Amino acid sequence: MRRMRMADDAERLQARFPREWRIAPAVWPDDMLQQLEALVGALSRLQPSVPAEAAAPALDPRALGELCTQLWRLRSRMLEDGKPREEMRRVYRYVEMAWDTLAGAKIEILDHTGQRVPDTGFVTVKILAFEPHAGLLHDTVIETVKPSVYQQDKLIQAGEVIVGRPA
Repeated sequence: MRRMRMADDAERLQARFPREWRIAPAVWPDDMLQQLEALVGALSRLQPSVPAEAAAPALDPRALGELCTQLWRLRSRMLEDGKPREEMRRVYRYVEMAWDTLAGAKIEILDHTGQRVPDTGFVTVKILAFEPHAGLLHDTVIETVKPSVYQQDKLIQAGEVIVGRPA
């Protein structure tokens, strides 16, 4: 209902201009809209975990981890070969600003894809599955399901990965 109202408003605004000046509506994949809604939901759940009168209120670590995961997923979906996809370029800059804001707050989001798995294993990563994978010489992370999140070098959320093993 809300999306329809927003679309109706956009059409009404565009109708003021000649046809050749009108901007075509953005086409967003449904799963990307769901990820954006999840990110907004995670943002709304952030609650300070210390009293308001304290000097530096901390964020709830679980909510911060969820927020970072949703931002990481959204950012990953917008990129293609390390660059923003053409249809996502305008929106991507806002995602990058949010990413930079987190980096400025010393929050680091780590994607483990492509990393070699050490013999002693990852301390900060949960391995969800091992899969045989052709072309690998050693155990390597082939997919990051959830990134690891650190705040000032303190682990907030352990990453979750799928590891490929040499076939």
